[in-house]
Amino acid sequence: MQNLGKFITFEGVDGAGKTVQVERTKNFLIQKGIKTIAIREPGSTEIGEKIRNLILENEMSAISETLMFFAARAELVQQIITPSLQEGTWVICDRFYDSTLVYQGVLKNFDIEKIMQLKFLTIGDLEPDLTIILNLSPEISAKRVAKRTSHETNSEKNKFDDMQLSYYKKISESYEKIADIFDYRAEIINANKSEEKVSESIKKILIDKFQI
Repeated sequence: MQNLGKFITFEGVDGAGKTVQVERTKNFLIQKGIKTIAIREPGSTEIGEKIRNLILENEMSAISETLMFFAARAELVQQIITPSLQEGTWVICDRFYDSTLVYQGVLKNFDIEKIMQLKFLTIGDLEPDLTIILNLSPEISAKRVAKRTSHETNSEKNKFDDMQLSYYKKISESYEKIADIFDYRAEIINANKSEEKVSESIKKILIDKFQI
């Protein structure tokens, strides 16, 4: 069955402002009269949220982590993404399989070919219609995450908050490569700007690409 809705994903280094821009984008589309939902990945399903907590709170091997991400992703696709798209609802997702390519594939050296095999096994040929990559300088990313975690209790912090500056640089470079590989759907936006300017850039991309 052909999808009637559009599937938009947000990616980027930690601290880039994905959560804010996902909400802003959802509100913009709703104002345009487009039925839109926002979800997060992993999460947004009962199983997905449980897997999310396990991943964030526990150290595990690259293969275990990758399998858990794809398990949560498969549930999300089957329960929410595919049915919503088929009924004409636009779906905005905070992270998708590009994150696995970067965090497990590049940072944890898990074989990219195996990740793509798992992708086709679990979610088939589903691809975003548009991927917004928020490109934030590694230095600002590290500062934002440090500021965020300084206000959290130890139980609220997760293992991904403890990465060093070199890791942020590697993540940023990896997302630039993702944008090159998937240039037919990926757009990079400078996230060093204000939330308002970033939001305006996203709106322009949406208007130009989907003629809304």
